Amino acid sequence: MSALEQMPKNSRVWIFQSDKQLSDSEVETIKSGGEVFIESWTSHEKQMNAILEIQNNVFVMVALDESSAGASGCGIDKLTKFIQNISAELNIDFFSRLKIAYLTNENKIDFFNASSLDVLLEKEVLNNDTIIFSNHTVLILEDLETQWKQKLNESWLSHNYSTK
Repeated sequence: MSALEQMPKNSRVWIFQSDKQLSDSEVETIKSGGEVFIESWTSHEKQMNAILEIQNNVFVMVALDESSAGASGCGIDKLTKFIQNISAELNIDFFSRLKIAYLTNENKIDFFNASSLDVLLEKEVLNNDTIIFSNHTVLILEDLETQWKQKLNESWLSHNYSTK
């Protein structure tokens, strides 16, 4: 059972996608830094009940049970600053929204630039049923299973490119 599954379903969630597959060493660095951050993460001087988990060596996910302390603007700023610091330390971009992670036919995660979507569709590297991880605006854990992973033709990309 993942740490995320131990949190209440209505926990607030943040998803940060790396711009590449993370090495085991990078994962360990993020986990150890994340443990320190989570233990000290406060909002208006209240300790927050949160966890940090890395999925598929690509996604850094933070879940917060807001029943005891909610995330204020300064609390969210602290989380963003932590991710920015890890990003700078490891030279990894966690904020690019144009680099899309997708599930390959071999059930592995790979990436493509949104600007190359039409070419990848034409070459049949991707198709309308390709599962992409593009909805990083999911707000609560309960929505991760139904809204985070999407078929390409059901995602925001279908509005900007010829995926039909």
